[in-house]
Amino acid sequence: MLIRIRILFLTTLFCNSYSGFSQNIDDTKAFIVSKIESFTSAQYKSYCGYGDDYNRSDLAEVAGKSFDTSVQKRLLFYERDYLELGTMPFIYIFDVKGISGIETATQKSNSGNITYFELHISFKPGYFYQARTKDYQGQFINLDQVVAMILVNGPMEEVMRVKKALLHLCKLYGGSPLDDNLFKE
Repeated sequence: MLIRIRILFLTTLFCNSYSGFSQNIDDTKAFIVSKIESFTSAQYKSYCGYGDDYNRSDLAEVAGKSFDTSVQKRLLFYERDYLELGTMPFIYIFDVKGISGIETATQKSNSGNITYFELHISFKPGYFYQARTKDYQGQFINLDQVVAMILVNGPMEEVMRVKKALLHLCKLYGGSPLDDNLFKE
């Protein structure tokens, strides 16, 4: 009887400590935003947030449509200003639940002496994804890009942490990314 109690106690302790390693939705969102917004360079400035951080009408104006609350909280809003073109923004808005895969890529600066890391995010059909920019009159224009390209500060280990966090968040929302190498890289 005493052995059973010890086994039950140890099993409960193990399960409770193991489940504590996984981040919840809010922690994961905060981590992703902090890592993406930490990206700065002479060429780019990045902004990041989620749909539940924005007023519904402001989000509808930028996205070109309105969303119900359950979808709005899953939307990731990413803006990258290309400073060499003034403040011309490239805006990506997407439903995190619809992520199908994430690839890492590198990009060289115009001078060629700085390497930037990018996450190229692809999406399943039926989930919201939009790439936009503004013209010189301030009007939104839709872009024909099939992936979202998000700049992330290196080293590569940090880039991989952001990739894993995005895939984890997709799963927390009930998505099933095809790129499921969460803990293999």
